[in-house]
Amino acid sequence: MDFDENAITTSSRLSIENIIGVLAEKIALQRIVDHLAHTRDTKNIIRPTADVCDDWYKACSLFALIVFENPSISFAQMETNWYDTFEKIWIKEIKEAKAYLIWDTQRSGTQEEHYFKACDYIRERLFSVGRSDLSWFEKIRKYLIDKYLKQYEGAHVLDESKSDGLIMRKAERIYNVTGNQNGLENWQRAKFYVKLFYNSIIPAVVDNDRNSTINVLRAFQASHTPKAKYLIINAFEASIAVHFLNKELVRELANNAAQTNIGIYPTSECIPMPDNVKAHLAFDSNQNVMILYGVMCEDDRDKLLLVAQSEAQKTCIESLYQQSILNPVNDIL
Repeated sequence: MDFDENAITTSSRLSIENIIGVLAEKIALQRIVDHLAHTRDTKNIIRPTADVCDDWYKACSLFALIVFENPSISFAQMETNWYDTFEKIWIKEIKEAKAYLIWDTQRSGTQEEHYFKACDYIRERLFSVGRSDLSWFEKIRKYLIDKYLKQYEGAHVLDESKSDGLIMRKAERIYNVTGNQNGLENWQRAKFYVKLFYNSIIPAVVDNDRNSTINVLRAFQASHTPKAKYLIINAFEASIAVHFLNKELVRELANNAAQTNIGIYPTSECIPMPDNVKAHLAFDSNQNVMILYGVMCEDDRDKLLLVAQSEAQKTCIESLYQQSILNPVNDIL
């Protein structure tokens, strides 16, 4: 696809809607070229409505990638009505857009190779992109407060009455990705992520708060790990982190598994907790999840398995152990 990012993003005459429209037309043209490369049948070139909608959605994903890559486009230039569009794009779709551009440049290698390169690239943005002007964050802060948060004991915390739609969208995503038909479990996992991220992102950015930054990284990791691959990070959340988190703090924390690793397992019963692991385990009775903070060594796992009172508890312990031995750098975003 002939894609001149600079020509698109530097044009002051184009609104975001115009930019996405240009991208959608380029995607449609590339599809026609690909179609004709494989067949001389010209009867099916006319785009049905489904293709038009799909082209627009892919163009939105590509524009989200541009925002990731191009510091000349800031959130300050975007009207808040576009935030909602970004919230409907999953980070995986941005990676797929980047993988396509890698293939389009190289025209060699496998789809999987291009996707993994895109994953590495997107993840590196979290660590390497310079921090944007924090004055740009004010509009985002107000949007988050108005749409999802409430004031409680001097802090802004998740307002569940306002965030049900966000949690539901992520719960549906978990179902679509994992096939888990237990709707309550999917809801609990989505709610856990949403509370962790949205309770923490403002103090992480505004105050450079260490614990809040840890929680943002934990939220990303909890969504993305191989043992809990829910893939519920959206483009809006990832873009905020990439542009506004304190990068020195992010780099320091991301290499400290004892601080940033987190494991979650939906369950209605608390597993027995010997004294040697109490500091790292918690049971959230409101969300019905068992939580492990940090790393669980094999010895601690074996001691927990000895006191487990059911096969369900043993499954929970093993899952938490597997989640805890991951490399945070490789499993964030």
